[in-house]
Order: sequence, then C-alpha cells, then structure tokens
Amino acid sequence: MIKKFFLFSLIFITVLTLAIVTSFSFWLNRSSPKRDKEVRYYVSEGSSFSHVARDLAHQNVITLPTLFIIYGRLAGFSHQIKVGTYSFEPFDSPKIILDKLLRGNTIFIKVTIPEGLNQYQYAQTLSGYFPKIPREKWYSMMKSKELIDFLELNERVDNLEGFLYPETYFWDPNEKPKFVLQ
Repeated sequence: MIKKFFLFSLIFITVLTLAIVTSFSFWLNRSSPKRDKEVRYYVSEGSSFSHVARDLAHQNVITLPTLFIIYGRLAGFSHQIKVGTYSFEPFDSPKIILDKLLRGNTIFIKVTIPEGLNQYQYAQTLSGYFPKIPREKWYSMMKSKELIDFLELNERVDNLEGFLYPETYFWDPNEKPKFVLQ
C-alpha cells in the first residue's frame, strides 16, 4: 500500500511539474493576445524591474506581470535592464521583451540639423523631432545662462546660436533637451 501511494505521488508530482514547465514555456514564448500594434515604452533611470513589468502589463505588452517579475528575479535579470525607449511589436513574446530590456535594444531617432539656422529655427527644428518638448522650451534652453556656462564657451554669448553644429545625430526620442543641446 505504501509503495502504491509513493508511486502515485511520484507520478502526480512528475505530471504536475511537466504541466507547470510546459505552461511556463508556452507563456514565455507567446505574445500578448491583447495587443495588435507597436508599443513604445521609456525605461527611465532608476526604474525598478517590478515597475517596468507592471507598466508593460498595463499597456498589454505582457500578460501575467507577476510571473514576468518572478522569472526576471530568479534568472538574475531584474537589475540589468537598460534605460531608453523601446519598441515592442505585437508578436514580441515575454522572452523577446526581456531580451530587448537586457540588451538595451532601444530605438533612436535620426535628427538632422541643417547649416545656417538661427536660434528660432533651431528651436523649431528640434521641436519637430521631439514633439513632447515645445518650441518655447528649446528656445529658452538655447538662451539658458546655466547651459552656456556649463559648455564653457570662450566667448561671451547670450545664446547658443552658431554653436550648434550642422550634423546628423541619433538620439533617444525621450532625451532631455539639456543633453541634446550639450
């Protein structure tokens, strides 16, 4: 009788373990059925893995955020996510999403600053590339004494006109204006 109970228990535990592993593997490799378009998400400096997972679940990028958090912590990944803006496609599985966060596969925008712009045109151009930041903010940053002093310009200037080099740059779409102008 004890042998049958032991055998039954062993079979039950084995089947249960296989069911859990299979379900987990299915979840890890399957995209969220609630999402049908790209989602962009910005991981800011100091964001916790748990916070990111809950935000991604709220935006239907992942399902079962608690499982995502547990997996990330058990695998030792929870402190390795990189700052930046990410693009998550509808077909991205939790495994692909976690891989993007770990590798820092962030997106960048191509910003071209043409030659010969004045400070107003710089502000207009930059606000076109960074629509979350109004033109007025760019314009005031270009006249910021703090920024001018930080850049240690040899000349006494009132704004950054003439000091922004015409070039093509690649920046995170959520970059801070001060960093862009520096």
